Amino acid sequence: MTLLHAFVRDALAERRSLHIPARSYRIPMSVGAGSESIEFEVEDKMLNVVAAEAELREGSVQPDVIYTVEYQRRYAIEVRYTHAVDELKRQKLTHGYAGSLEFDVSDLPSSGITHLELEKYLAQAHRWEWLHGVELSYARNRAERSFRWKRSIWSVPHGFQSNPPAVTKATAKLKIVAKRMSWATSALRELKSRNLSHAEKANWLGALDKINRVAIACAGLRLDPEDLPAYLLQGRSDGVDFHGTLAHHPYSWQVVIFMRFGVGNESFHARDVAAWCLQAMPDRCKLEDRTLSANGFTRTAAYIHLFLLSLEFHRLLRPHPGSSLEEMRFIPMYKKVSDFKRFIDEKPPDQAVAAGSKIDAVMFARFRQAMHSPPPGDESP
Repeated sequence: MTLLHAFVRDALAERRSLHIPARSYRIPMSVGAGSESIEFEVEDKMLNVVAAEAELREGSVQPDVIYTVEYQRRYAIEVRYTHAVDELKRQKLTHGYAGSLEFDVSDLPSSGITHLELEKYLAQAHRWEWLHGVELSYARNRAERSFRWKRSIWSVPHGFQSNPPAVTKATAKLKIVAKRMSWATSALRELKSRNLSHAEKANWLGALDKINRVAIACAGLRLDPEDLPAYLLQGRSDGVDFHGTLAHHPYSWQVVIFMRFGVGNESFHARDVAAWCLQAMPDRCKLEDRTLSANGFTRTAAYIHLFLLSLEFHRLLRPHPGSSLEEMRFIPMYKKVSDFKRFIDEKPPDQAVAAGSKIDAVMFARFRQAMHSPPPGDESP
């Protein structure tokens, strides 16, 4: 062991925090008979050290430094000077540690460096390599999913339920929303007086927290937040998974989307809704990386498309004539909030269509028929 290796090991063991800089990695992905290299980044991470030990042997492995951090998670740090961690040791490090990293000092003088120089080298991303950990696997899995998504042609999945079961209500949160309704009514009145564009309104909504945003939506639609209809509290359909897209309780985003697009005479596609969500609900779309499928869907747009199909099933939207199932544009069934409220009063949530209907040949036939049917009389957009 060199003086350099011992110095770096001991200096790391003395720290009470360590910032791991973000770093890019490349992995091969199969493409037909060949392969393609894709790049992904593991975000930077701060380790707040509760305890640290150097050269502690545990079974058949003895990391240079072991950090214990919050929630008793442990990270192993290896200092690389003469040789990198081999595959056997890498596999051993996956047992008993939340993550493991290698810090490369192989190009530094064996006689040693100063503490000030070490701080500079610790901030250099190329010296760090994640050997394993949820941080690495999460970033890699996202990159792989995006790679496959980009090459896919998205279509409505066979497991899609046009009327998925409503989730358990977020009762405590909705009670807080109810307390914000007076504020929301006043805020809406003030907002209308400013004559803002749709984009400016979206940015205004995006600056609000989820509670106030939902209060605005409920006030705009004249809905009681503690009695939201089931079709604005939809769970995910069986077999439908968009890997974290809009992975929040539906109360926090479905009623907001409906406020913007569900009433009026504007024709829209799920892509339009998804783009609006990035502005109006950025905290609900944090995991959206904007990767497009071969037919132009982000994962958010695809998930929203299923939500819109369900609203069509409940006769809240109608398909624009001439649209295919995936390219379907929608038109609100009700031009005014008062018309929507009349529908709510005539068809309360507990009398909605029974959950569990799956999109089938009958529904596809209905869609195809609707695609080529002109909208009724004075309700044309």
